[in-house]
Amino acid sequence: MENKIINKIRISKRRLSKIYNLIKKNTDTEARMIDSDTLLMLQTISKIDEELTDIIYMILDNKNS
Repeated sequence: MENKIINKIRISKRRLSKIYNLIKKNTDTEARMIDSDTLLMLQTISKIDEELTDIIYMILDNKNS
């Protein structure tokens, strides 16, 4: 059961990574000003990715206990 949950979370992490890379690719990082909404999206995606990673580790720790 835990493995199914972890696999689904990993799939979600890959999808988030694709979205992050698409947004980053379409953002002009050489410009003096970057749209605050774009930065907020990138920040939110990064935070979600970190939380998903934490959940995976919690499941693995609980499974090994």
